Amino acid sequence: MYLIISRPDGVYFESIDCSVGYIGTNEPYTVLLDRKITITPSTYNSATGFTEIPTCSFPYPLSDGKYFIVTQATGISSSLKPGEFAQGEVVGSNIRFQGNFSGSALTFGRQYTFDYGISTITYKVANTTGGGGQRSDTEGRLQIRKLVVNYADTGYLRAEVTPQGRDTGSYVYSGKIVGNSSATIGRYAISSGRLLIPVLCRNTDAVINLKNDTPVPSSLISADWEGFYVKRSSAV
Repeated sequence: MYLIISRPDGVYFESIDCSVGYIGTNEPYTVLLDRKITITPSTYNSATGFTEIPTCSFPYPLSDGKYFIVTQATGISSSLKPGEFAQGEVVGSNIRFQGNFSGSALTFGRQYTFDYGISTITYKVANTTGGGGQRSDTEGRLQIRKLVVNYADTGYLRAEVTPQGRDTGSYVYSGKIVGNSSATIGRYAISSGRLLIPVLCRNTDAVINLKNDTPVPSSLISADWEGFYVKRSSAV
């Protein structure tokens, strides 16, 4: 998909590859960043512990938002591993990243947030009309205990549950599962599994969002729920 985007600093011609499972050139995984480019910084400040890059060396101004770098699959120094990432901080005329990334090929881009809102969970019953299928039975009360999200090839996922009148609860899968090889320190973790999310409120009182604001990928397969359904009336 090709786009012509008018931004405050000018008009840009950009593209998005929408192929399923697409991985960019030299990326260790599908890097989730906007306006991606490849950079190879050369300046490391050993006194501060930061790799510094002049903001004027980028093809677009770093005026807003947050920016990340991700080490590529090839062309990185021996002290780094493919898929490591760091968030940048603009200081004066430079953007800096903690750690020594000098001389390494990096994917650079702007952070964005993937946000999937789960629709209201309802109890389904067989449709007795001629159309067949199922319909939502809204006559009773459905109390949701938990939601289990099945994911694949995912490095990060955060569930936020906001019950009516209560604070938002956050439940994070960080990619690290104890006992798996993906839990090795200094290595990015991409795996498949299930994320258990406590809900503990009525189905119509819960707002549930699944988010990812990191460069690592996330893929949602399905979701299962468990709860109590009480019905005190019947249709006539």
